[in-house]
Amino acid sequence: MKNLFAFNLNSHEGEGAFSANGAKYITARAEASASNELDASEKNLQSVKKRAAPWWLLLLAELFLVGGIFVLAVFVLPGDDESWAEMYGKFPWAVYAGTGAVVLGIALFALCAIRKKHIADNVEYKNADARVQKALGRIKESLCIPAGAPEVDVLAELYKIGKDGKIRPRRRNGRFYNIPFYVYLNGDCLCFARPEAVYSIPLSSFVCIYKINKSVNLTFWNKAVPFNKPPYKQFKIRASQYGMKYVKPYYAVSVREGEEESCVYVPSYELEKILGLKSMPVI
Repeated sequence: MKNLFAFNLNSHEGEGAFSANGAKYITARAEASASNELDASEKNLQSVKKRAAPWWLLLLAELFLVGGIFVLAVFVLPGDDESWAEMYGKFPWAVYAGTGAVVLGIALFALCAIRKKHIADNVEYKNADARVQKALGRIKESLCIPAGAPEVDVLAELYKIGKDGKIRPRRRNGRFYNIPFYVYLNGDCLCFARPEAVYSIPLSSFVCIYKINKSVNLTFWNKAVPFNKPPYKQFKIRASQYGMKYVKPYYAVSVREGEEESCVYVPSYELEKILGLKSMPVI
């Protein structure tokens, strides 16, 4: 089924990059000046976050840790006919250098983690975050997004159209990006809103929800609560060693108009929020 929130990245004019397959449902757009202000504020906030744990510090931590393990494995790890004492006797420098590098690498990783954890107490971060919230509040007010509207992760797709006319997905290690939308009722419509635009889909168009019993990987974790804590713990979200999150199943919320059927994809942990706004059978 066609994903209503599949975005064509070739387009940056008029309907813009935020116009998806469901662009016909757009009922309000943010002014360009307001969107630009929000983009600039968010970029500044990300810059402040990166300074808390800069790439070079993380790289240094990794180099020390990996280098230390390599030295210990090559020069200290005993072979079949050798003991730890013999290896130490041959390469005492490797024991101290390797152990020191491993300890220093772990310490640098811990420093990055501590700095990230306490970044909210940083004055610069607070000021940058306040600017983002102010710009976002202005846009939400102009788009009439209710203050209490819940944020729901929608499984969106990003793609480009090549010179040969073929669709080329943006992601190479998965199909979707989980992007938060404000979801709420407005009259006889169920609205999905981003700071760029509001999509108002008639309630009469929602027919059912299909359960897709497959795993989907999440590009981000957008919630303030960790994925392995209630209320998300019950959904058995897994994390890879690289931080990628996986959840099974996910759902396709069917949208029908005449003979045409499209859908809005959502992960399992968002299903109840959708059903709380519009009751539909899950099949």
